[in-house]
Amino acid sequence: MENVICRGLHAAPFEALVPLLVRGARLICLVRNGKAAADLASWLTARGWGASRLWTCVALGGPQESIKSDRADSYAENPSAKLVTVALEMEGADGLTRSRGLADDLFAHDGQITKRPMRALALSALAPRAGERLWDIGAGSGSVSVEWALCDGTAVAIEQHDDRAANIRANAASFGLANKIDVAVGRAPAALSGLAPPQAVFFGGGLDGAMFDAVWSLVPKRTRWSRMR
Repeated sequence: MENVICRGLHAAPFEALVPLLVRGARLICLVRNGKAAADLASWLTARGWGASRLWTCVALGGPQESIKSDRADSYAENPSAKLVTVALEMEGADGLTRSRGLADDLFAHDGQITKRPMRALALSALAPRAGERLWDIGAGSGSVSVEWALCDGTAVAIEQHDDRAANIRANAASFGLANKIDVAVGRAPAALSGLAPPQAVFFGGGLDGAMFDAVWSLVPKRTRWSRMR
């Protein structure tokens, strides 16, 4: 069991699985019903994981117990309302790399994105840790926020342009991180008022001495920081 990941998807989007999908990963997922199991199989297939083994488990431990195995890309819906457990063994596409610096084309953006090499360097300097909060100022596409949140932190992406804020929300959702990334639409430092203090700050743009001083007056001592170069 120490090698099996358990997730509840009855009230969460399938995108919550994105950081977990690597070849050979074994998962047990709780779903709402048989239709949700079929929807999960279709979702996996559309993302290149159709060769994954899928077991549907019904009434486990009882006289009507049923366990059936199939590939995700050939699974036929079981309409049983008792079907709430799906087990998976992943096979197919490449999962997300565990190193920092995801490919730029994984993100929705309008050209305003911290490019992959610079993002990897920035994240190394920011040194994300589980449970910590990032302020991503001038977030653009939110790529730094996404990679920070993939390290089990939370982020506030501050962006003054509505269209870019929409891209940030879309990127957060596509990585299953909508519950870990908040978007504050506005211009720093005014938009920082009332935010919970961070452990790290990334400046995506607009950094000058006045901005730095204004932000640093709001954050705790020993807050880590980096900027786009």
